[in-house]
Amino acid sequence: RSLGPTQEFVDETQELIDKTNETREALQNLGTTREESMVDIEGEIAGIRDLADQVFELGEKSNKTAGEKQLLLDMIEKLNEKMPDLELSYDETKDSISKTKDEVYEFIDSLEEQMKTQALMDLTQDAIKERTKAEMELKDVQEQRIKNQAEIDRLDDQIRDAELALGDAYAISTAEGYKAEDQIKLLKDERNNLVATNTGLATSEGTLIGSIQDANEEIQFCKDSVNDLATSMDDAGTSAETSGEKIKTSASEANEAVEAVSVSAALAYTGTGDAAENMSNRVAGSYRTIQGKSGELV
Repeated sequence: RSLGPTQEFVDETQELIDKTNETREALQNLGTTREESMVDIEGEIAGIRDLADQVFELGEKSNKTAGEKQLLLDMIEKLNEKMPDLELSYDETKDSISKTKDEVYEFIDSLEEQMKTQALMDLTQDAIKERTKAEMELKDVQEQRIKNQAEIDRLDDQIRDAELALGDAYAISTAEGYKAEDQIKLLKDERNNLVATNTGLATSEGTLIGSIQDANEEIQFCKDSVNDLATSMDDAGTSAETSGEKIKTSASEANEAVEAVSVSAALAYTGTGDAAENMSNRVAGSYRTIQGKSGELV
């Protein structure tokens, strides 16, 4: 008997394991990506605050030279480039800056909230897409395990039949008996190879489910963080009211975007009108251990 058919099961399974490993890694990196994104934003904001400090430090200096006034104008221009809504200016005649340091800092705080909100919105949608991909692969894994088990059962039947017929083969001739034993060994090798591969697939299934659960937590964390940012801006009561409103609007948009992506992804996953409900029923309880013959035959 050719090894081809069973080898196809092994090859399909290994390809699926490799794919799920990549997806699992992407899911596991979600938290790291978020943390790095927040660090980058905080670094950029720190640079803006430093620039604002330099502006007001020079602005408080009396008897500025023409060069210092030009430097002050240049720094204010850079600050306005970072925050277009700030509209900061310097009156050379009055030697005064149009906004106080506290007002500028309120704008900087608002900018930080906006940047983090947008980053969290993007990360949430990316996480949902990765999670949906993982759920689709999980479905493929579970179906492949069932197919593999059916093939293992078929091989077991062939092995049993071949062993029962072994005596008849030796009755014909010793050569026929040896030939039958070789065939049994080939069948057992095929069977054991597929069992080992299916065991690896079962491991991938379990770890993929764990990664999906982690992704759910990360998605919820991002959604909660967006709402916390909006609440923080609201509670701060800053004079940058326009920016504060943008934050609250962004939080609302973020939640709407998340829900839209969730439903869309669910439809793609299940292809049914009950998709949203199916997606809400997370896969934590879907892990099944396929019972049956799982040990090696020798």
